[in-house]
Amino acid sequence: MKFFAILLVTFCVVFGASAQNARQSFAEGQRAFMAGDMSKAREKFDAVLAVEPAHKESLRYIGMIAAREKSGDPAAAQQKKLAAIVFPVINFKEADLPSVLEFLKQEGEKLSPHGAQINFVMRLPEGAADKAITLSLRNIPFMEALRYIGQIADVAFAVEQYAIVVTPTEKTSAAEASEPAE
Repeated sequence: MKFFAILLVTFCVVFGASAQNARQSFAEGQRAFMAGDMSKAREKFDAVLAVEPAHKESLRYIGMIAAREKSGDPAAAQQKKLAAIVFPVINFKEADLPSVLEFLKQEGEKLSPHGAQINFVMRLPEGAADKAITLSLRNIPFMEALRYIGQIADVAFAVEQYAIVVTPTEKTSAAEASEPAE
């Protein structure tokens, strides 16, 4: 009996650590994907799938990576243009997500040394874009600004050839799934 108790405790500790590692790997994979480092992103998403084989977001990112590899990565040029944009100042106080994205679009296009055309496609459930964003940054690269905004608003960004697609994070999706229907 004591053996089974020890085994159970060990399993819980290992599983808890594995779940934490999976969350960390997923976040690192998203950052690598947004930065255009597809090999590192694939490595991180594969690490998540080793712990959680049915992790939907990791599977989706792996699919996008595979599609880019197959097609020669048409979004790579857009990612390169976005990576060259650095905002001297970003300052938001309780702004909603659409307002923040409109600022990034307008200012990013002005600051782009390579003429980036910035478009956002929001694939969010109703109400998901209403979270207040308060953020104050200086000399921040475009992709890092997106990362911070995504963390605050519980959204993920995927740079595609013609637009940046905004989707809910698993955290947002799980919270909405647990809410009762009206």
